Amino acid sequence: MDKKNIRKEKRANQKIKLTGIYRSFTFAHTALLLAICTKDESYNTLHPRDEVNHLSNIYNNKNSINMNKIISMLLLAFFFTLCSCNREDLDDIRAAQSEMEARLSALEAWQKTVNTDILHLQTVVSSLEANDYVLSVTALSDGSGYVINFSKSGAVTIKHGAKGETGDKGDKGDTGDKGDKGDTGSAPVVSVSQDSDGVFYWTLDGEWLTDAEGHKLRVTGEDGKDGASGTAGKDAIAPQVRINSTSNEWEISTDGGSTWTSTGVPATGDTGATGPAGATGDSWISGISYSSDGENWSDTSSSDSKYVKFTLAKGGGELVFPTQAWAKAVETQLETLTGQIQAFSNLITGKSFITKVEEISESGGSGRKGQKITYVVAQADGSTGKEQTFTVYDGEKGADGTTPATPVIGVTKEGDNYYWTVNDEKLIDASGNFIPANGKDGAAGAPGTNAPAPQLQLGSALSGVSTDAAGNRIEDSFYYLSVDNGKSWYKVSGPKGDAGIQGPAGSTGATGPAGEKGDPGDSFFQSVEGKDAVSGNLLDVITFTLASKDGSGNNLTFEVLRYKAFFIGDNNNDGNATYLLDGLKTEIPLTLPSDYTPENYPALVGQLLMTGDDTSIVATRSSNGDPWKVEMKLEKSNDGTYTAKAIVTVPSSTTTEGDTRLLRISLITKNGGETTAARVLKFSLMGGYYYSDGTYSRLTPQPGSSAVPIGVIFYLGDVAKDDKQLKNEIGDTSTGIHGLVVALKDAPNGTDETNKIAWGPSGASIGNNNMGDDYTSISTTRPTDGGEAARNSTANKMLGYNNTLIIRNYNTNNSSAPVTALTAIDNNKGDGKTYPTPPANTSDWYLPSIRELCTLRNGESGLITGTDRRPGGSVDNYLPVNAALKKLNETIPGSASEVRSENERWYYSSSEWWAGSTNALMVSFGANHQPGAVQPAGKGDAHYIRPILAF
Repeated sequence: MDKKNIRKEKRANQKIKLTGIYRSFTFAHTALLLAICTKDESYNTLHPRDEVNHLSNIYNNKNSINMNKIISMLLLAFFFTLCSCNREDLDDIRAAQSEMEARLSALEAWQKTVNTDILHLQTVVSSLEANDYVLSVTALSDGSGYVINFSKSGAVTIKHGAKGETGDKGDKGDTGDKGDKGDTGSAPVVSVSQDSDGVFYWTLDGEWLTDAEGHKLRVTGEDGKDGASGTAGKDAIAPQVRINSTSNEWEISTDGGSTWTSTGVPATGDTGATGPAGATGDSWISGISYSSDGENWSDTSSSDSKYVKFTLAKGGGELVFPTQAWAKAVETQLETLTGQIQAFSNLITGKSFITKVEEISESGGSGRKGQKITYVVAQADGSTGKEQTFTVYDGEKGADGTTPATPVIGVTKEGDNYYWTVNDEKLIDASGNFIPANGKDGAAGAPGTNAPAPQLQLGSALSGVSTDAAGNRIEDSFYYLSVDNGKSWYKVSGPKGDAGIQGPAGSTGATGPAGEKGDPGDSFFQSVEGKDAVSGNLLDVITFTLASKDGSGNNLTFEVLRYKAFFIGDNNNDGNATYLLDGLKTEIPLTLPSDYTPENYPALVGQLLMTGDDTSIVATRSSNGDPWKVEMKLEKSNDGTYTAKAIVTVPSSTTTEGDTRLLRISLITKNGGETTAARVLKFSLMGGYYYSDGTYSRLTPQPGSSAVPIGVIFYLGDVAKDDKQLKNEIGDTSTGIHGLVVALKDAPNGTDETNKIAWGPSGASIGNNNMGDDYTSISTTRPTDGGEAARNSTANKMLGYNNTLIIRNYNTNNSSAPVTALTAIDNNKGDGKTYPTPPANTSDWYLPSIRELCTLRNGESGLITGTDRRPGGSVDNYLPVNAALKKLNETIPGSASEVRSENERWYYSSSEWWAGSTNALMVSFGANHQPGAVQPAGKGDAHYIRPILAF
């Protein structure tokens, strides 16, 4: 026989001995009682608690010798029976009794814990159905479980299962082998699962728990029936478990402890040998995980964990709760949506205007792109309230369907009226009327009515509100809508229902359907078109497309005008900078307020004031004596909007380059108020166009004129001061408006696209060419180191017309070897050619002197000296000229080309070098190589030619 069977036989013998002892003791006790009863009838009337005392009195009675003998014999018999057990048997009996007491105590404690856990499980499920959300999940300090803090339901403690029992100590065998592991009693597992009807029911070991009629037991109570006289819902009763002390089996009650049903599962097994520790007992939660998007789960939580998932034991499915991070994200979303709704209410009144549309990215790590729209609302007095903003983000995928979907707030349009909708259904007020989204104008003399804007809030954010409009308690994770400025709140739901929960493992082990995902995140606005795609400037009309659709399935749209503050100028020339006049007559556009009508502003007044040398100082003299004039012009367009202009006229006889005036324009409001805009005007033709009819303007083409630009003005002043021949041609230029004009293109060489041309025959020296004292030699006199002596040098005098006449005479006499720098100009003059015939009272096209060429490059103040070939003064005078040439070529392609300024670009003058007349002087227009430098070149070298004319 093996050791195991020997031990079993030994245990059986111990049980036989214990049974014999017990029977002997019982027999002795019975015989003793019988003897007492026959001797003393009063015993039969004793209460059990007096039995021992009475027996003692009988034993001590000296007259009871016979009874003493009987008792002595019985005790002696019991003693001999007891002596048949050895000491080891008695120790085993005492140990087994002690262990049994400990196991029963542990099971009683577990029974209390599991009943508490069942109540906590019921609380968790109730929180889920009430759309409560989790504030935190904290591990207990001893690692035995977690504390789940709900927003409304409070704290719930979840304990892990207790350790399984340890087997009993085995007998001391001959070889001292360890005894076998005792059988472990199993405990029933009570949990929950969601059935196909969406209701949570209790389960026992993975099977549905039913009542006496076979109905599944709900975890939470039923809702009461609708109606004033509806019956109250039934409260759900949590199951209870216990151990039957008689049968030693687990029992369960589903009626609050009134009746108990055995599960057939023993609470404890037979005592066995000392075995290893049992496995961890079952808990109703087998795992906890976290997610920021409802799809990807992790065992660790983070600050952006928006969901927490509890995986139930025994195939009970999953419970997914939103967290406080989710609630904060939703509140932010609702703030954005509410801002959009309120903005829509303002924008469709026709009294709101957009001031800015800015591209933004959402903070917090998502990086979503969107637009921040700023607008103002015009007030009755003509002023505007402070700026208001709202944000429209690009759509993104919605959150997991386990949480309520955001209700879609929108509008529907019927005729000229908008009405609010929720999930495409029109909202109604308490009286059953549709709620308008746009207010209505009042009758004459009466104020209009404002339409209430819906407000959307998360239940957790409704502080001080306990019930909704239907009388139901406010639930944290649901959305509520108010259409009466927060007086009452209606619970609204999104287009998706709650997510399905994984079903329990049934008899076939099937898994319930997966929950649906929420729809893409909704916004009241679908898109905003407010900026020019190329320039990025704000459009005059901003188009809003709503998420709502009309009856044909098309998205609704509406338009809002750009806000225009009252100022002098237009979009391309606004602000408070000095306004450059176009010419002798300039039409200055006025930007009127967005709400301008003649009714709102009955008077428009313009005034010109003279300024001092400092343009910030306004002269006190009356503007009535000023030859500058201003005329106001107001026009109404076909679309009903108004445009205004200030027409400023400048007299040519008394105006000089750089003259300024202050233009002040006032709008008088209907209540007598005044809105004023002011701006400094400056007369400057630098960089303006010179036209074929002798006019000049900064505009191209010139409004109402068939004239075309033939050049760009680069200098204004007394151009004939030093040139007798020019004065003879165009007259005295010391008064009035006179200047120099550079041609639109370089002179062509007729052979290649470089257009580089040699100045003339190498070694030729022309000088005065024997033209008499009225002509100044083209060979310049040496300029000194500076001062007036340098200024008196012919190198620093404008003599280009004089020089051209001398060279032209030279060419006539030397036709076989002419100065090609001039023939390239003369051969391309005339109508339809590179250099159009100039108007009367102007010079012909000529080759500029070194001074005039330096003025084009560096400005008037830069003097040429003998020691420094680079004149001082401004070095960017050609830049406004090039800007005008570029603009003209963009307007009329092929009409102009910029003065060459890239790398090493040299232009020839009509002047010969003072140190050697066989060399011609030239100027560098290169931006990076000797910019503005004056340098001689051999006349056979090829460089660029650009003629000028004087007016």
